[in-house]
Amino acid sequence: DLLSRLTITWLDILTGDFVTNDRYEPNDHAGEATNLSLNEEQIHTLHDNCNSDEDWFAIQAGSVLEQYVIHVERVPSCTWPVGDVEVFTRNATGTMTSFAGAKIGQLNGNFTITLDCADVVNEEFFVRVEDDNSASGYYKISMTSQNIELSIAGPSNVCGPTAYEVVGLPAGASVSWSTALGLSLNC
Repeated sequence: DLLSRLTITWLDILTGDFVTNDRYEPNDHAGEATNLSLNEEQIHTLHDNCNSDEDWFAIQAGSVLEQYVIHVERVPSCTWPVGDVEVFTRNATGTMTSFAGAKIGQLNGNFTITLDCADVVNEEFFVRVEDDNSASGYYKISMTSQNIELSIAGPSNVCGPTAYEVVGLPAGASVSWSTALGLSLNC
């Protein structure tokens, strides 16, 4: 059940203990980022007692054909402290850069971040959640994945010069074709 998956309890939220004793702190920069795993939900705080508070999360993308979806959502009956969300990647020299491939949507204050598989295979990403500088409060963050649906489009007669397309293949991905007869086609 949901309660057993959370690091904090609803009692912590209701009594205010979590605001002063955030179990994930410190996570105020990428070097202290909290790991966020697939199908895991965490509840965090942002505080207004400083100029600007932010929480960082590290995500290690796998090697499968998936789309990762990160949800930053309201905790019911709690103050919403989130002002902005941004995604970064770190190159081999350790330099952090904003990741332009992230699709960030916002609905009713909640954020949804989509990372497509061609952009994230075997990459380490960082998500920064920033406060809105108005009040301390709670938010929950989670990550799910969706399998990419692929299909092959083209004529059913393969005896002539025909073109086939893999529908749903992310930009930059490659495909190798082969037959049971040992003939291979690469594109």
